[in-house]
Amino acid sequence: MPSSPLPLDPDSIAFGGIEPEHFRRWLQLFRATTTRLFASADAAEFDTVARSVAASLQYGFFGEVKVA
Repeated sequence: MPSSPLPLDPDSIAFGGIEPEHFRRWLQLFRATTTRLFASADAAEFDTVARSVAASLQYGFFGEVKVA
């Protein structure tokens, strides 16, 4: 497994059972919320940050980005 930017050991992560589908669903919910609460340009900025966060977490969990 490639080294991650953070020293995460998948065997010691307390959040067992995390799968790529969880990130997909989180991004869907996040996007739905930002488009409901913010102007289009602001929502797009928040969504860009959310995709970056999701990618970083996935890399830590799986060693690769599967959903972003």
